[in-house]
Amino acid sequence: MSSRAQGPRITYREAVERLVSDINRIEEYIRSLQQNANIVLAELEELRIAREALEQLKQYKGEEALLALDRRGHVMARGIITGKDRVVASIGGDFLMELPIEEAIKIVTAKEGDLRNTLNAINQEISSAYALYEKLRATLSQLIEEAEKRAAEQRREQPGSG
Repeated sequence: MSSRAQGPRITYREAVERLVSDINRIEEYIRSLQQNANIVLAELEELRIAREALEQLKQYKGEEALLALDRRGHVMARGIITGKDRVVASIGGDFLMELPIEEAIKIVTAKEGDLRNTLNAINQEISSAYALYEKLRATLSQLIEEAEKRAAEQRREQPGSG
């Protein structure tokens, strides 16, 4: 006799409750992954804007510019560009460094590549989690269907047994 046959059996109700709990956890996990993907997408957009601004700065002929004081450009200040060949860029962590524009573009491009890889990994995990979610939903539907069939059979047997 196998050890599986000797273990305690779970009822349909317990199986359904476990599946519903697992499905709820997977749904929450998928939502969390989707939020992470949205954060990465927003950061990718910020980097794209930064890269495009650097490309434009290379070609900029003027000395004055409007500088956004917030991320959305609600408030601007006039600024004077003192050097057109170098910028101050974040090089990771809380560190900033004055670099040639081309080097800053390379840093931004590398960050974009890293974030695209991260986004791909998140999307693959979402796909895997969704496949598991669908499998659990199918199993739950099957369990419910079996339970309904058994209940119907028991109702049919009761009137004839008395």
